[in-house]
Amino acid sequence: AEALLRRALLLHPAVLSLLLHKASVVGNSPLWRQALSHPVFAGAEGAVSETSRHLHAIFVERNLALWKAPNVLAWLQTVVKNLLDAVDRGEVRAEPPEPAPPLPPGLYRHVVVANFSDAITTIPREALEEAGAEMGVRMMRGGGRPP
Repeated sequence: AEALLRRALLLHPAVLSLLLHKASVVGNSPLWRQALSHPVFAGAEGAVSETSRHLHAIFVERNLALWKAPNVLAWLQTVVKNLLDAVDRGEVRAEPPEPAPPLPPGLYRHVVVANFSDAITTIPREALEEAGAEMGVRMMRGGGRPP
């Protein structure tokens, strides 16, 4: 599992920063700040395409609860530390991955990050019905036109 996570971190280094900031753990740990300033992860977010950034955001949104668990964060921290030590020793090459072939424009435009959020972003039905009833009364008073 550690080898696969190391490979994923090297292929998608921008995900680590996004994940840690979303989990609100960067400010609490000097190790995380140090890891994110390492050349492997520093500036990684700016080096990815808009499509990749969008897919990274969906991944983080959908998997945050899994990665935010204290034991998983501790494991992630250990893996990141071991990875960076191996890079510094020259045992692992941390070259930017080959850019993926360009995708057709708008291929993922229908995939909205908010659709994958566990956060409640809708208005409760009762509130909509109440607002609709009030709007109907206002329209009746105003001659059928919206205010």
